[in-house]
Amino acid sequence: MPGMPGDDPRSRVGGVRWYHTIDFGQGLVTAGVDDSAYRLARLDFPPSLDGRSVLDIGAWDGFFSFEAERRGAARVLASDWYSWHGPGWGKKAGFELARTILETVVDLIGLRRPAMAFYPERQLNDDPTNWWGPNAAAVHAMLRAVGFARSRSVTPQPSAIYRGLRAAAHHLKGKNEFHLAFRQDRMVFHAEK
Repeated sequence: MPGMPGDDPRSRVGGVRWYHTIDFGQGLVTAGVDDSAYRLARLDFPPSLDGRSVLDIGAWDGFFSFEAERRGAARVLASDWYSWHGPGWGKKAGFELARTILETVVDLIGLRRPAMAFYPERQLNDDPTNWWGPNAAAVHAMLRAVGFARSRSVTPQPSAIYRGLRAAAHHLKGKNEFHLAFRQDRMVFHAEK
């Protein structure tokens, strides 16, 4: 909740004992004991789960549940009685915190009117599953449209120098065109009903 002690995302994330390593963007990564991204790369996880239902048994902090959502699953049920209630690890705090943080790519930085950029083919980071990038105003408007009373960005808008350096790095790696990468970034939003 805004205004409460420990509202800073870094302090909130740092206060949890994590199993999964979850990257929330802007350098905010959980100190999980599991190299979750490495495990994901070794699995034959379908690139698209559009319209499917997913049951994640043994969800821990929810890394794979959230990945299923990111890949378009219509419904995800995460369950882990032992790690959420059992002896030993026994906390659901990581899962609860991770599901309160909306992290997404944003585009059209600086445009105050809600808008979205369309990415045909592999235009965003050479990833064919990325189709749209909302600007921050669009994220806030969408959150309000689905019933959240308040929302706020918890990551500062990056400077033009930072965006330029990152865009140059993306361009050199062949991930994105410079002018497109310059107007994009990743942001974390908190919303409350």
